[in-house]
Amino acid sequence: MSVKLPSETIFYVAISVCPYYKHCHLERAPTLRPAIGVWLNVSPDHLDRYDSYDDYVATKAKIFAQSKVIIANADDKQVKNYAKPYHHCVWFARSNEQADYYLCNGEVMSRGKRLFSMTDFAQIGTHNADNVMAVFATAALLGVDEKVTAKACQAFIPLPCRTAIVGERHGVTFVNDSKGTNIGATVAAINGIDRPMILLVGGQGKGQNFSELASACQQRVKQVLIFGQDSEIINKAMVKNNIPCRQVNDLPAAVNAAIKSAQPGDVVMLSPACASFDMFANYLVRGAAFEQLVKEYLDE
Repeated sequence: MSVKLPSETIFYVAISVCPYYKHCHLERAPTLRPAIGVWLNVSPDHLDRYDSYDDYVATKAKIFAQSKVIIANADDKQVKNYAKPYHHCVWFARSNEQADYYLCNGEVMSRGKRLFSMTDFAQIGTHNADNVMAVFATAALLGVDEKVTAKACQAFIPLPCRTAIVGERHGVTFVNDSKGTNIGATVAAINGIDRPMILLVGGQGKGQNFSELASACQQRVKQVLIFGQDSEIINKAMVKNNIPCRQVNDLPAAVNAAIKSAQPGDVVMLSPACASFDMFANYLVRGAAFEQLVKEYLDE
């Protein structure tokens, strides 16, 4: 679908709205009317603050009702179901060539035209293609030339703690994904990196069901190192699904254990699937602590 917005203004502001607390953000912004509303995905999160997962999803879906044009991920079942009733919708998907934007052999495509190679993007993981496709869709609606968008994506400097490569030693790559504060984010990071992995998880679980995380660990995760407030809950889910795992006291202990276990070709990734507030002020502080520990090892 091709939709062009009128050029009524020169400046556009991009904001992230998230139902972090019940009766907050979208619930408290009924007059918010975005020119473009983008919904990338949804997975269980903040269930300690919502009556149910359906309640959480319905809150996120308000972005569609309040936006003039929407951009939706056709690969996400919940997002797709909520987007279907809207005619002014631009679709993206990783494998569906019927979508307005799709991925083919690592290339972002639209109507058979190559737009951008994900090898030119600074963040690892195929899940980051969702973000790039959403960027191309948004930019096109705003009348930005595709070549300009491609150059911007190539020059993009990632924010901290989002599948960021910290360094490599002895063939082992260390990745900081401390922003992975829920199971869905961590599962996406795992699925996006096609290498054997040692995964560091833990913190405040927020009432999540960690069986989904355990299932995602079955193919390429060699070991899960678990720390933090809800480590026992996470450990039980891993053991139940026969995932090699070990509980440790804290993040430094997890990093040390990962260093001892890692072999050339492995990825050691911090993607906790939990909130950080049991041990750290926020996910940024947690990520910085991980990077400091890794850099001390790299500098030895």
